[in-house]
Amino acid sequence: MHASIHGREGRELSVQVGQQYVGFMLDRIQESGRSSQRDRPRAKRESDKLRLELRLSIGNEKTRVAWEDNGAKTLEKQIGEIAVEIIVA
Repeated sequence: MHASIHGREGRELSVQVGQQYVGFMLDRIQESGRSSQRDRPRAKRESDKLRLELRLSIGNEKTRVAWEDNGAKTLEKQIGEIAVEIIVA
């Protein structure tokens, strides 16, 4: 097994198991909304919620499947499903 980190901020990752490469990205979810004053758009801000995306291939920005922290499930609680997708990728 071999792991690599890519991208300017090190958020794009890949692992190699045997001859298979799996590209993925782990990042904070960007939130935006409206401010209560004057109904102006707020600047995007990072939340504490995370998003994990499996990519179609290394260097490809197209997402094959993704998971996010939400009210009911954190990424940690979805690890079984994530592991299965990585194995069959």
